[in-house]
Amino acid sequence: MDIIYAEMCSKATEIQSAWHPSFGDLTNQGIVVRIFPNGEKGVVSPGGDGVYSRDLLIWYPYQDQLQEMILDKRDALTLYCNTHDIICFDWKYFESFKTMEQLWFALVMRERYKKIWIEEDWK
Repeated sequence: MDIIYAEMCSKATEIQSAWHPSFGDLTNQGIVVRIFPNGEKGVVSPGGDGVYSRDLLIWYPYQDQLQEMILDKRDALTLYCNTHDIICFDWKYFESFKTMEQLWFALVMRERYKKIWIEEDWK
């Protein structure tokens, strides 16, 4: 994971607040290995022995998790075609992203939350 992707994730409050921890999720404290019930938000224990409040973790979605966020009721082929059209239509914006994670994250934020990554923040 690169530093720009980590920053994009940490500043995407919409995605962070919608996160429901699952086994294997990647966070700023490691991989989620246990989930403990604690009210609505839950407490997770990534890697090692530490137990962290969900609110103190930053979730770094994997590419398949990002794709699921915009899949909705579309099948995979329709998602691919729609994504291709969106990226080609706004090539100048999307060409600035250097990794597939950055690209998919930017696509999710634009399609779901109508936000774009400008000057190291979502606007």
